[in-house]
Amino acid sequence: MRVGPIIGVVLVLAGIGLGCGMILVRAHREYRAAQAEYQRLEAEVRELRLETERLMEEIRALKTDPEVIERIAREELHMIRPDEMVLSFPEASKR
Repeated sequence: MRVGPIIGVVLVLAGIGLGCGMILVRAHREYRAAQAEYQRLEAEVRELRLETERLMEEIRALKTDPEVIERIAREELHMIRPDEMVLSFPEASKR
């Protein structure tokens, strides 16, 4: 019986096995990276949903809550009621 062809077949099969192993290792590494990216994106989506809910609540308050509307009018638009008077004082000089 000739050993040469058997060793050749074993070497070819070992080479194929090694190649498949390398492909599997690379695929597993890519899978783990994709899984980590997916989890990061899921967390970002959760944060954006919470932010959207907060902004929707703020919009609702700006449209319907008289206290919020008045606060915005006073602070950002510098509005006053007709029966109010604004007194303005010069800044105290810093020593």
